[in-house]
Amino acid sequence: MRDPRQDIYIVSAQRPLVIVGEPGDILSLAPYGIERVERVRASGVEWKVNGDVTAGLSQYLRNKFSGKDVRISVERGSLLAFHGKHGNPLSYPI
Repeated sequence: MRDPRQDIYIVSAQRPLVIVGEPGDILSLAPYGIERVERVRASGVEWKVNGDVTAGLSQYLRNKFSGKDVRISVERGSLLAFHGKHGNPLSYPI
């Protein structure tokens, strides 16, 4: 899903994701349709993600791209990945 402020993607075990962006872009992650997503990995961000993502925790909001692309994979469950473009004030789940 795309809008002028951000792109939203679904990531699952069968569907890993590479997002192309710019350094400083924002990445936020949230479970989709489940309380916890297991063994999530995200590289290419300032604060690497390597573990479970649980609904309601803010630690996976507003991570920043450290380069031009971010790679995200999960082992179990589905995840929403929100890509806020650099300079855009809205860069978290709406």
